Amino acid sequence: MSFPQPTSWAVFLMNLWLTSVVSIQAQPKFEPLVLDAGRPKLSLLGQSGTNYVIESSVNLSNWTFLFSGVATNGRVSYLHSAAPAADRLFYRAHSGAAPPAPAKIDPRANTNAITGALVTFEDGGNCTLLGNNGQLFTLTFPSNTIPTPAIIKMTLVTNIAGLPFSRGIIGAVRLEPEKLDIFGAATLDISYPTNSDWRQIVSFTCGNDGSDFHLTPDLVRSNYVRIPLTHFGTFGSCLATTQELAQVVQSASENRNRSQTIAKLDLHGARGRIALQDFLSSSLICFSERVARAQIVFDHLTNLRRDSEQDLAALLAWDRTLQLFGAPSNSSNIVKNAAAEACPIYRDQLAPYWPEAANNCALNGILLMFTLGIERQLEVLGFVDEGGTCTSIKNQPLCAGFETCLKEIEECCKRTSQGSGRLQDLFDVHRQQLLLGLNCLSPDDIKRVQDACTNLSWVGTFTVKEHGQTNSTSSVGNTTYEHTSSYRLEFEGNVINSTEESFGDFGEFGFAIILKVFGQFYGYRMDRDITTRPDSCGADISDGTTEHEANVSGGYDVQIIFDPNGTYTIYAKSVSDVLPNSAKAHGCGSIRQYDDRGRCTGYTMLCSSSQIPSSRVIFNPAQLYLQLSGTNTSRVSGSVSTNTPFFVPPKTESYTWDFQRTKKPQ
Repeated sequence: MSFPQPTSWAVFLMNLWLTSVVSIQAQPKFEPLVLDAGRPKLSLLGQSGTNYVIESSVNLSNWTFLFSGVATNGRVSYLHSAAPAADRLFYRAHSGAAPPAPAKIDPRANTNAITGALVTFEDGGNCTLLGNNGQLFTLTFPSNTIPTPAIIKMTLVTNIAGLPFSRGIIGAVRLEPEKLDIFGAATLDISYPTNSDWRQIVSFTCGNDGSDFHLTPDLVRSNYVRIPLTHFGTFGSCLATTQELAQVVQSASENRNRSQTIAKLDLHGARGRIALQDFLSSSLICFSERVARAQIVFDHLTNLRRDSEQDLAALLAWDRTLQLFGAPSNSSNIVKNAAAEACPIYRDQLAPYWPEAANNCALNGILLMFTLGIERQLEVLGFVDEGGTCTSIKNQPLCAGFETCLKEIEECCKRTSQGSGRLQDLFDVHRQQLLLGLNCLSPDDIKRVQDACTNLSWVGTFTVKEHGQTNSTSSVGNTTYEHTSSYRLEFEGNVINSTEESFGDFGEFGFAIILKVFGQFYGYRMDRDITTRPDSCGADISDGTTEHEANVSGGYDVQIIFDPNGTYTIYAKSVSDVLPNSAKAHGCGSIRQYDDRGRCTGYTMLCSSSQIPSSRVIFNPAQLYLQLSGTNTSRVSGSVSTNTPFFVPPKTESYTWDFQRTKKPQ
């Protein structure tokens, strides 16, 4: 992004006095604006020892808090490194204190009540968790929601100290990893007892350390709350009085200096940094300055999203509260108005970055993530517009960004080194734009980058997915046994070595392609056993869960043998031991309680959690042996699914491969 020359910047000084008597020497005054590496650098003259606040605006209506500092030797300096990509910016300064820090609470999780799942880009994923009072938490990821496979965790939150709602929580969970980047929105459903008044329900979120507490939009039904998730952290719902709701909204207003805030860079630093692994390795290696710029924009848009979500959540909560007094529901209009208000916010705060993203692959991904988040969140809350809103994905200049990603990969291959990492970047970019319904990258462009990034005669990708789940219940006498087992393993890799071998002097008996595929294994397995035995004292219950996770590098050997009769045989075998990175056991058991006369009064649950040794057979990558017809000896692609009933739990295996020759063998 290029900024206008200094002469085209408009700087307005608006002195806002916080006391009735002010010394003329304390009046701040901007020096002429200069650019430092293309970014506005402000110098403010004032009275030494006085604290000044600098703000900015693109429209003279909504002002952004930028910086607060004490004048040293009569001067305050500030580099606006994350200035929005606007044609014109306005700045003002005044003496006074910075906005107060955001609220912080103390969520306390029960690490014995935890569940997880493997979520993938193509298939999404889901998991459920049962609360102490019978609540059911359901976390759902649609497809095309995260850029790379990830193991997600959901842990029960049993208490929150400092929560500004006196009646406690209906239900809350901690979602990890906190820096998971979501393209669109996942959903969290929290069931609640039907005797709870749905009109008094509000939902909230904060960091897993309790920082940055604020309301979050929700959709409330007669027995569950649905929260759209554009990021991870701690989420929950509770009952609130009108006075408590008013106080929370007022506190949030005091924590910012205007209606749409982009707070200073380090305000929410713990939550605001995007995970580096979600950028292309080519960008990280060869264009680190572009990645740094994308991270700055990410921080700003994160805070903009926070404020927008707080405002919408407050309106929805007030609408439900008014229904306590007989007012009709206005939630559909609120969401409709929110969709309309999203357009100027998007136009003023996010859309100006798209031209810059046309030359920054990392920034293109950031804008895509936030744009999809706005669109999907409104859809979850009930807004449907067949014509599409201003933030609709079909209205975005995405092809320019994907083409830039392709150029960055190619330049990085030429500038540094070739390798499987560059090819993986290429396949990731190509796959993502196809899954978004785009066809921006031509076969010739992809072929050109492949040639620049590898000397292999064959390139391509190989994917293996395995998943299975069983649920069973049996009874022996008055004892009930419940067993649940879920298993998922995924491998994604690309060719790092290839050779060809002809059968016969001229290949008249066919030929073989021998490929080494390297990539990443992601695996998650959970087994849970619940035993219930009622007796005269109550219910004797034991609940045991074991979890195994895998996130390891590995590979497959793939052989493809072409026969002269027009068929080929493909054989793929894992050459890696996929051992769990971690294994945990969670156990709860009931213990009889007695009164002072020795009479049984019931059971209480005692829980514990511990690391356990990992088994070598938890993740056993599948093997493929298949004969197919095919006469194209320069490209081999296909997919197949099989079932393996003898595995526990019985699982489905699916394979996808796409290999193509880049040059003829010597």
